[in-house]
Amino acid sequence: MNSSNGIPAQDIRAYLRGDCSAEQADYIEKLLLEDEAFFLEYMKELEQLQATLPRLDNPTSFADRVMASLPVGTETLAAAKQVKQRWYEHTFFHYALAASITLLILFTGTFDKLATEHQLLLDDSSAPSYSDEAMKAAIGWLDGLKR
Repeated sequence: MNSSNGIPAQDIRAYLRGDCSAEQADYIEKLLLEDEAFFLEYMKELEQLQATLPRLDNPTSFADRVMASLPVGTETLAAAKQVKQRWYEHTFFHYALAASITLLILFTGTFDKLATEHQLLLDDSSAPSYSDEAMKAAIGWLDGLKR
């Protein structure tokens, strides 16, 4: 019996047992990704061969070994776990630095100096305030409407 792609069922079974050539395995894997009908044929063959395939003694340890062997860029996962963050890259360091700078500015009186200079600019009595000018303009406009 051939699948929808012309691959005999015995070739699919050979792939499942690991008995096929590397080129044939690559071709079957490509078809599994691209052809849904072939994937369904593959799943039928897998169900039929399931009882004859070897069982894993400890699936969890097998999965752990596979995950540990997978590369992450140029490192493995085990090496990636061992990478330590430098002390100045920790978030807590940044918060502590910001708090320290804020306290330094508060205790040196920098904010008081800024407030004093701002108050001197506001206390300039020769210039009329903007709110007074806006108030006079609004009153004048309302008076013009009444007439």
